[in-house]
Amino acid sequence: QSSSKLGWYGEVGGSSLELEFSNAVIPTNTWTHIAITYDGSAIKAYVNGIEKNSEAHSGDLSTTSNPLILGNNSATSRSLDGKLDELRIWDEARTESEIQDNMHKTLNGDEDNLVAYYRFDRISGTALSDCTTNDNDGTLNNMTNDDWVGSTAIWKNWEGTAKSTTRGTP
Repeated sequence: QSSSKLGWYGEVGGSSLELEFSNAVIPTNTWTHIAITYDGSAIKAYVNGIEKNSEAHSGDLSTTSNPLILGNNSATSRSLDGKLDELRIWDEARTESEIQDNMHKTLNGDEDNLVAYYRFDRISGTALSDCTTNDNDGTLNNMTNDDWVGSTAIWKNWEGTAKSTTRGTP
């Protein structure tokens, strides 16, 4: 993808699909919330809870032919020059309102339709534990303990009060 542009690569309806969301520019050197949704008819990109782009596509997302890859994808020669703080995978397309209402909240891991929930809040290791009961654990490749850093993301507690936390991110 172009510098500071959000992109997505996957399979929809049995066909490989690579999308660059040209309207979804990612701010540099600042915490940014990114969400990609698919409802069976459109793939949408959200930056900080605001829909930035949408492209019409239909078909089922492939979930078994390829592993989930975040960051560097050698198949597409694309990479992420950044850090990840958290990843949530849902079995439903979240609405803009749902994204905005929950993007600053730490989840319990037992929310309806939550398939996998990864919090990169450790300080070492290459195992990535799924915080749901679905056991979708992962492996962090090309990762050393030196890659873990503290996060300065601002999270809101259940009362909506901002609090600063330190969370590790690869």
